[in-house]
Amino acid sequence: SNKSMKLLFSPRNTTEHPAVIIYKAIPAIEETAELQLSLGEELGIGVVFHAIPDATGRVYNVGKLEDIAL
Repeated sequence: SNKSMKLLFSPRNTTEHPAVIIYKAIPAIEETAELQLSLGEELGIGVVFHAIPDATGRVYNVGKLEDIAL
C-alpha cells in the first residue's frame, strides 16, 4: 500500500524500557470508533494500525532503542 509508514513507539525512559517499531504499518479507523460531533469537545477518532511484512519480510521489532534497526 502507498499509505504505509514506519511506526515507532518510543518510551520516555529509553535506557530502561523497550521500544517497538512496526516496519510497514497501515492506518485504519477503528471499527468501534464513535464520532462526537459537539462544539464543546475535541474531535477524536480511534485509529488502529495493521502490520504487514516489508520488502525484506520484517514485520516488527521490540528492543532497546539503540539496538533496533530503523
